[in-house]
Amino acid sequence: MTRIARKLETDRRTKRRIWVKTEKTQSILHFDNITLKLKLPEAKRIAEQLGVSVEIIQDRKLRFTRTPNEELRII
Repeated sequence: MTRIARKLETDRRTKRRIWVKTEKTQSILHFDNITLKLKLPEAKRIAEQLGVSVEIIQDRKLRFTRTPNEELRII
């Protein structure tokens, strides 16, 4: 397989060894000692699910940090 992208690494804040290598037809995700080889549809689905999960967590945090006098305004 031909490698077409550079190796991507996360910041040091996570204290984990996470990096992704992009190949011609698949993404290879390394998380500590686990390696996942994902084709495009699988990688898209996982990215979508992780995105939704992160949004839910951020929304919950935002709800708890709001003061009781604040209102939500829907425009």
